[in-house]
Amino acid sequence: MMMGRWALLGMLFLPSQEERRPFASDIDHAAKTFPGWSAASLPARSDDGEFIRRVWMDLLGQAPSDDEARSFAADPDPKKREKKIDQLLVAPGFGPFWGRRLAEAFLGDLSKARMERIEGVTPEASAKIVNRFAAWLGEQVAKDRPYPEILRDMIEATGKSGDTPALGYKLAHFRGTGYPTEFAMGLSRGLLGIRLYCVQCHDHPFDIWTPDHYYGLAAFVAREKARKASGAEDVELRAAATGELEYDAFDPVRGTFTRTVVARSVKPNFPFWGAPEGGADRVKTLAALVTDSRSDQLSRTLVNRVWAWLFGRGLVHPPDDFNKTIAPASLPLLGVLTRQFVESKHSLKTLIREVCRTQVYQFSDPKGPSEKDATYLRGVRRAWRSRPPSNAMPRLSLPAGWSAYEGPRWKPRPLYRIPDKEKRAGDAWLLAADSSGWWDEVPRQMTPAAPRTETMQGKQAVTVMEVKGTYWCDLAAGAPLENHHAVIARVGPRGWHFRLEGPAETVADWRDEFLELLKGIEP
Repeated sequence: MMMGRWALLGMLFLPSQEERRPFASDIDHAAKTFPGWSAASLPARSDDGEFIRRVWMDLLGQAPSDDEARSFAADPDPKKREKKIDQLLVAPGFGPFWGRRLAEAFLGDLSKARMERIEGVTPEASAKIVNRFAAWLGEQVAKDRPYPEILRDMIEATGKSGDTPALGYKLAHFRGTGYPTEFAMGLSRGLLGIRLYCVQCHDHPFDIWTPDHYYGLAAFVAREKARKASGAEDVELRAAATGELEYDAFDPVRGTFTRTVVARSVKPNFPFWGAPEGGADRVKTLAALVTDSRSDQLSRTLVNRVWAWLFGRGLVHPPDDFNKTIAPASLPLLGVLTRQFVESKHSLKTLIREVCRTQVYQFSDPKGPSEKDATYLRGVRRAWRSRPPSNAMPRLSLPAGWSAYEGPRWKPRPLYRIPDKEKRAGDAWLLAADSSGWWDEVPRQMTPAAPRTETMQGKQAVTVMEVKGTYWCDLAAGAPLENHHAVIARVGPRGWHFRLEGPAETVADWRDEFLELLKGIEP
């Protein structure tokens, strides 16, 4: 069988049995710290058919063949699950699948990559560059290179994209507000699990981050410039010897970014600690600071993502939003995973292998799972995966005048502009997502945060939360908006979330039509 030679390859790329520690048992022990853990209420162990399909999908992104599933079920070996995990970790499809997973965690939807800030680079050329980056990342994952080494190659990359596929990571940030600031947002969110978008103009409303952190991080790459090279689809990136980042300060009177407040020049400074010394290479310094062992944030972010990919929800959720207001579902478990990842010399394969060997990973999916107790360990995984993707949003019969709006990359899709009927306060917006993050996020960003919640019955239950006040994240410029009104609706127990937001007068005019629209959504 094809799988036979994969087992032989496993001897070359995985630690020997003597080198392995029983990490899986430590994970199972730490999982008992989940709120509501009770041995009496835990689901049974999955049968062989459920396990083989689960592990194939999680490690290779595809289902096993019928012959493979039958052969596995008939195998009497009591260690067949451990052996199958090892075989899949060296299968040809593992590296490409997980490499693309990481690439999309770092850059978002690769099919939408646009290097619009590099003159002459077409969308097709952009796509080829980021796809080569994803393929390169898959090769590193297949070799099981230590995670920090991979990231250093990405951050330090220079030269031509055709010669250095890792350069695709940096080139993909030549978009939107400009390379330095897009890079700062991408690195902090993708690698460190920290969202800095909000601190462009003001201190973070519920965390320690300030504009100095954001622009100090951007300044590390301010001297790097990209241009289309002589090759038809080649892009070159080089660093100048001088130059500092300048940015327009936020004018609280005008409510915009403007040079009426003197533009500020900022030097590199890493949000956690450190800055380049003297004539030290700025980008190499940044790579060293990001991967510095004095902080475990890099490792915490990666293990949390892996847990989310294998279970459907991170211990910190969303997985790219570590902040003071979001407590991990189990801090001891996050600590155990982080420690094991560091002790394995940052081996992604070892981390995945040990999680897949655990009892909690191999639980059978229970019926009617609840996120409030320990059954969430298996149950929420299926609940999240059964949700429709963004392009399968329920069909809505939009009122006349509502129009689709492409909007910034960082906003959820889809996004609609809602006209101001009376032309007095400004347009509102309708956003939709299959994520529940808004339920906690929106009120927390508004002052005063005094939501009013009600549930209405339509074809499905529609739970509505409303909040009014000053909103600290404008759709366009990040300016605080007074007299803002948000109507957040959850359709069904785990269904789509919709948000109607904007000036209070405009939202009030459309509120009833908005709710009637949602009450008609089919189950």
